[in-house]
Amino acid sequence: MADPSRRTLLNYIVLAGLTPTALTLSGCVGTGIDLDVPRKSKADGLDPSQGRIITTSRHISRGASLTSAYRRRHGQSAVTPNAKLQRLAERHALVMARTGKVQHAIGFGDSFVRRLHASGYFAQEAAENISGGFDTIEQAMVGWQESPGHRKNMLKPAVREIGLGVSNNPTTGLKTFWVMVLGVQVQV
Repeated sequence: MADPSRRTLLNYIVLAGLTPTALTLSGCVGTGIDLDVPRKSKADGLDPSQGRIITTSRHISRGASLTSAYRRRHGQSAVTPNAKLQRLAERHALVMARTGKVQHAIGFGDSFVRRLHASGYFAQEAAENISGGFDTIEQAMVGWQESPGHRKNMLKPAVREIGLGVSNNPTTGLKTFWVMVLGVQVQV
């Protein structure tokens, strides 16, 4: 678990009863590079080798479309997919699937800001939403829209681009892990 200073940044909500599996959301702008990611072993009941990226073009287009529609309903501009944010989101979704954790920072030195910088995306502003346990992009979007922290990230006025990553690991309780990264690049 995060140290006490990080706990104030993390907003965990566990929703039960939406699917047979509990759903976990974490909504905040974390701070991101995946360094020395701790991996549980098969003895822990989790097989990290089972984690894999399962993002499809439908996830990307539907996620951008749903996010843009939600933003427009709230007076904000649409977002468009960005390849760097896409890779960033997919990589973190994979780390969450391999560790079985829905967290913004997994491992020593990991933070959203570091991961963002390492991706080559130089953001003026950025936000990350993560979740686990949702079966579809539509379910993940509803979960994020119903969570104050996630909703705030999705409605940040400055953001213009989106990346979405989906990974799964059938040896975890949540099975499917979702990451949405929103941002606007620094203009030079």
